[in-house]
Amino acid sequence: MAPTKASKNEYVVEKILAKRSGTYGVEYLVKWEGWAPSSNTWEPISHINCPRLVAKFEKEAKTKEKAPNKA
Repeated sequence: MAPTKASKNEYVVEKILAKRSGTYGVEYLVKWEGWAPSSNTWEPISHINCPRLVAKFEKEAKTKEKAPNKA
């Protein structure tokens, strides 16, 4: 399957997988539509043109934090 492009130099985000904070600020692990998982990349929010998926990831992350641990 060929990678899907939104425009000539813009790839489509399939899913946000993780979040990290470091020297360069907050970054999200992005799964790109049409690309293998080995092509996932860490991207700053400024490189992600998909606020809906970022918001969905953040909402799911908060839900997981609030969920009681099942021991």
